[in-house]
Amino acid sequence: MKNSITKNQEFISKSEVENTLDKFNMNWKVEKKPLQFIDGVDSYKTDFFGVVRSDNKDCFGAFTKQYEIFQNSELAELVLNVADVIGKPITHGVSFKGGRRVAMQLELEPIKVGQDTIKRYATAINSHDGSTSLRWGTTGVTISCDNQFSAMKKSLESSARHTSNMRRLIDVSLRALENLEESDTSLYETFNKMANIEIDDSFAQKVIEKISGVDTKLSMAIAQDKYSTRKINICEKVTRSIAEEMSYKGKTLWGLFSGVTHYSTHKGGSENSRQESKLTGSLQRLDQSIFNQFSNIVAQKSNYGFGGKVTADNGLGRVFV
Repeated sequence: MKNSITKNQEFISKSEVENTLDKFNMNWKVEKKPLQFIDGVDSYKTDFFGVVRSDNKDCFGAFTKQYEIFQNSELAELVLNVADVIGKPITHGVSFKGGRRVAMQLELEPIKVGQDTIKRYATAINSHDGSTSLRWGTTGVTISCDNQFSAMKKSLESSARHTSNMRRLIDVSLRALENLEESDTSLYETFNKMANIEIDDSFAQKVIEKISGVDTKLSMAIAQDKYSTRKINICEKVTRSIAEEMSYKGKTLWGLFSGVTHYSTHKGGSENSRQESKLTGSLQRLDQSIFNQFSNIVAQKSNYGFGGKVTADNGLGRVFV
């Protein structure tokens, strides 16, 4: 993806920005308003400012004077310009927690892993509550089951996060996407290797135990006495997701990882926060943690090898701590 914006290239029009914001229900602004402390009839000025959504007056947080706002219109302008340069469409736009976080996605080239086709998206995410700075990442969606796996990268360099120079911000974003493409190449090479590494049931059970915190060897009566209902429910959901995915993807690291991402995509956490959590929260970290440990196994087999299937003894003992 060796692209850059040319000196004479036209920027996206204001009408295109407005249309995009309207399409994704993101056509609103935030403002910095000075905060005061009220004590009875007296009021005192503070050194802080509230970041307030202008249409419904929802306050997203308190910040110092130095905090700079990056409006949704700036995000849309950035993503539209990047989309124009790389020749890919914007497919999604979403707000989380009343607009405290916002994200837009561009479609990238799909890729094959085993018998699966994975759609890929570049995701630009920003926050108005200080929870994340402007950053790019990638999201893969397995077509057969809509499982998602996101890799959010570090934020754009500080000098480009809230710059008034849109041309510079576009160039920085394009470089970020080039780096993401390189990372994705390695990521999907690992996925394809995972699809050729067989596992046994003991390995799958250890993964279920790691995610749920429940000893799967215990009887249901003992487990119900020892663990909370929440943990047992997680264990049952993860078990069903893994069994479903491995039933048609095979007993491989890829089938097992697909079971994990099936759980995190469709059943993990709360329904209201699941989508955000898959992008930047605990569910994304769960996926990443399992992937990191599976990729270690791929590397071990490539460098040292261990015969036959991956078992709890020859695989997890080295990488699960």
